[in-house]
Amino acid sequence: MEGQGTGTLNLYQQFSDKDQPLLVTQSGEQGGLWRFAQTPLTVSESNYRIVVEGVTGQTEQGVIALDDVQVSHYPCTASGQCDFEVNLCSWMNLLEEDDADWLRAQAGTGNHTRPSVDHTTNTSTGYYLYMDSSVGAWGDTAMILSEIFTPDSRGHCFTFCYHMYGYNVGTLRLYKNNRTAHNSGNKFGQIAWEESGDQGDVWRKGNIFVTYQEPFWFIFEYLKGAGPKGSIAIDDLHIIPGPCDSYPTSPPSHHRDTVGIGVGVGVTLFVIFTFGAVLFVLKKKTKRESILEDDILDSNFSYTHFDCNMSSLTSTGEDGNSSDLRNISFSVDGSDISFA
Repeated sequence: MEGQGTGTLNLYQQFSDKDQPLLVTQSGEQGGLWRFAQTPLTVSESNYRIVVEGVTGQTEQGVIALDDVQVSHYPCTASGQCDFEVNLCSWMNLLEEDDADWLRAQAGTGNHTRPSVDHTTNTSTGYYLYMDSSVGAWGDTAMILSEIFTPDSRGHCFTFCYHMYGYNVGTLRLYKNNRTAHNSGNKFGQIAWEESGDQGDVWRKGNIFVTYQEPFWFIFEYLKGAGPKGSIAIDDLHIIPGPCDSYPTSPPSHHRDTVGIGVGVGVTLFVIFTFGAVLFVLKKKTKRESILEDDILDSNFSYTHFDCNMSSLTSTGEDGNSSDLRNISFSVDGSDISFA
C-alpha cells in the first residue's frame, strides 16, 4: 500500500448464508515495502470464501497490491511473537533491498559455528533464523522485516535472543521505523541496537523500548564480516506493550577490544602505583624531617605548660673543669626573659 491518498484494504470471510464478517482492515500509506498480514478463520460447517476489497482513497496516487495468499492448518502466531518453530511468522526477507536472505534452520544441522541448540526449546531439534558468513562477500547484507505494530500509550518492549559466533563474523543491527520517517525518505529507519564480532558460542538476550504515536515496525540487518567461518542467529522475538523488565541491554564487550582494554587497565594501574609511590616517599621524607626536628627540640627543651625551661646542666670544658649552665625561663607572651 504505497502513495499519498492510498485507500483501504479489507478482507472478509463470506459464508454461504451471506454472513460476511470483517477479518482484516488496513488504511493509508504503508510505504514501498511488502507487508505481512494474517488472520484466523472462523470454524464453520457451511462453505465460505475469502473476499478481498479495495476501497479508493482521496487521490489517484495510491496503489494497493496483494500477493502470496496461503491457507494453513497451523494456528496464527500472536502478533509480534515468533519462535520460528513452524515458520517465519510475520517476518519477511527484503528480497529487493539486500544481497542475501535469512534462513530458517534446525539447530542440529549446519556448520560448527551455528548454534547447536535453539533458544526456545534448548534442544537440537528446535529452529531459529540464521545467516552464514561463509556465503557472499565482505559487507553483503541480509534484511528481514517485521509486521506493522499498532502504537500504544504505554510504549512497547521488543526482546530478542541472538547468537554470534566466529572470528570476524560481522555485525547485527536492529532498525526501528514508522510512517513519518519512512515517507520522509528514511527507508530503513533508525539504528536502535547494534552488535559486532564474536560473542561466543552462547545465546544472549537483547531488548529495546520504543514509544510511537503511529504504526511502526522493525528490521534486522546482518552485515557480513571478513571472516569466512561464522554465523549469526536470532530466535524468540517478542514485542509486548509496556516498559521492559530490565534496562536496555548493553552488548558485551567485543573480543577485538580485549587487548585495548587490557592496555588501558595496565596503564591505569601503573599510574596509580606511581602516584602512590611518590606520596609514600614524600610522606616518609616529611615524617623523617619531623622526627629530626623533634629530636633536636627534645635534646634542648622540656615543655611544661606554657613555659620553655632549660634545666641546669653540667658541662666539661677543654681544661677538664666542669661548669654549670644557667636556667633560662621564657614568659608566655615572650616579653620577660630571666636567667638563674
